[in-house]
Amino acid sequence: MTISEKTNITWHNSPQAISIFKFFGSCCYIGCMKKQNGIWNYLPDILGSLPGLLLFLFTKELTIGFQTLVLFVFTLISVAITYKLEECDSIRGSVEVVIDKSLGMWISLFALWDANFSVVASAFILYNLLNILRPYPISIFQTLKNGIGTNADDFASGMVTNIIIRYLLLKSVF
Repeated sequence: MTISEKTNITWHNSPQAISIFKFFGSCCYIGCMKKQNGIWNYLPDILGSLPGLLLFLFTKELTIGFQTLVLFVFTLISVAITYKLEECDSIRGSVEVVIDKSLGMWISLFALWDANFSVVASAFILYNLLNILRPYPISIFQTLKNGIGTNADDFASGMVTNIIIRYLLLKSVF
């Protein structure tokens, strides 16, 4: 019998591991900001999408294959962290978790190589608006379970934003 079997403590349910999950899941504790009333209630979610902008800027010069690989790995990490934090908190969609917002923001800018400031700013505003309002097709994805639903609605918001931005670029709005 191992020590972890005797004590029922393993790496994934130890306090240290949970604090690491919370650190990454809250995007360096951005999600732990105190909620306010009104529109300020969404401030942690909006600020939680900022790391997605940084991820876009760091990966925008990479080839499409490598960008896709990095995005796929980040998606798996985001789902795993979200699942673990939901399991620890015993609630779905923990308010501290904002890594899914970073994922959605990154998807909204995914493979837009000619993104200037106005494109990035428009995508940021549009993504956060869709994420807050969650219109009908996007809201369906929240019903999924096990960390996937928490990420799926943000993934869908990012995809819709990406499609709209591409359409606006095609029509030479920017």
